[in-house]
Amino acid sequence: MHSVARNYYELTRGSDYRHRITSGSGDFLFDSSMYDTMEKESCIVGMVKAWAVVTLESLVNHAIAEALNNKVLAIMAIEYPSQITDKLRIGKSARSELAKKIIILSDSVEQNTKIISLADKLADTRNLIVHDKPFSVIDHGEGEFEIEYFRSRGEDSNEQFRYEDLQVFYEDCDSIRDYILTKTGPDSLEISSSFSSLFNS
Repeated sequence: MHSVARNYYELTRGSDYRHRITSGSGDFLFDSSMYDTMEKESCIVGMVKAWAVVTLESLVNHAIAEALNNKVLAIMAIEYPSQITDKLRIGKSARSELAKKIIILSDSVEQNTKIISLADKLADTRNLIVHDKPFSVIDHGEGEFEIEYFRSRGEDSNEQFRYEDLQVFYEDCDSIRDYILTKTGPDSLEISSSFSSLFNS
């Protein structure tokens, strides 16, 4: 999926249209072909981000199973992390299951607030993508167009994901990945490559 996103990015890379869209600078003539290409790029980048967070969730699940000797406790930590963190009154600032699982894995009263906050941020990104709503574009011609969003509730961020955003996003994912691996050891989960290596390949 990453290479598909990059292919769409390359189709508009360096174009004046892309520059004006991404920078929000000035008036420009609407180009439906360029717009469609950039929307496809945004869609694929969103999928890449969502699956990256799913990968982190899977990684922390495996790390918990590896770290906890008790099978019942491991199942509880993976399936119902809130019950454990609420009962022990730890990680009150954590909102996402990813963050709560990291707290359980850390096995410490002192929490790494930066990692917990980053885990919540990544989980929020995943949720925004997974629970997104469709829209339709009406091209009125001569540069006039209208976008009709189907969202009827919740916040409408209108965020457009861009290929360039993946570099920082992957660095954030690697921070979570590296933290998880420090709690289990890299050999036990046999993780050899980083998220950032995708962007640099």
